Amino acid sequence: MIAIKDISGLTRVSVSPLEGSVRRFQLMREDYVTLRFTLEEPVYFEVGDYADIDGRRYFVADPVYPTFNTSTAGYDYELRMESHYFIWKNHILFYDRQGNREASWSLTRSPEAHLSIVVSNLQGIGFTYNGTAYQAVVEADVDTAPKLVTYENTNIIDALTKIAEAWDTEWWVDGNKIHLGRCEKGDPVRLEIGKEILSMTRS
Repeated sequence: MIAIKDISGLTRVSVSPLEGSVRRFQLMREDYVTLRFTLEEPVYFEVGDYADIDGRRYFVADPVYPTFNTSTAGYDYELRMESHYFIWKNHILFYDRQGNREASWSLTRSPEAHLSIVVSNLQGIGFTYNGTAYQAVVEADVDTAPKLVTYENTNIIDALTKIAEAWDTEWWVDGNKIHLGRCEKGDPVRLEIGKEILSMTRS
């Protein structure tokens, strides 16, 4: 059972996910779960409701509407919940220039400087990870030479991607740490058709 809670931490409903429920993660692109379940009576979820799944917190980011199932007389849900950091896509990255918040701006600085603006924006909005402020971590393999990055009403997720692309690297979030570097863990694994796997597409 997975408990879905409201913003005050009270359980709105506990559900048993059905077949077709998935967690999908793609580096710098998406990180969400889709829960499929059926309820006898409709429950209205609100943006900000959340669930802790496998040690990670996921939030309802968009309005949710169930489908009435005529064969069961129940209500079918396909509830998409975003990872705690992918809800940043709903917020523009601003630059504070002498008290004026600019949505369109350019900056030629080091990656640390660009990430510090992201962290500052998150603090200004009030985002934390379980009450802990977010921190930027630039890995040792990243070139720290200043580079120009232009932001035009860019949301925070797309801004992180712009920063990563400018330095030809990747970004990811682990707890309250926003990393910039190469997201590589463990040892390489050999996958050969006919041995470890049956087939493989080019993608």
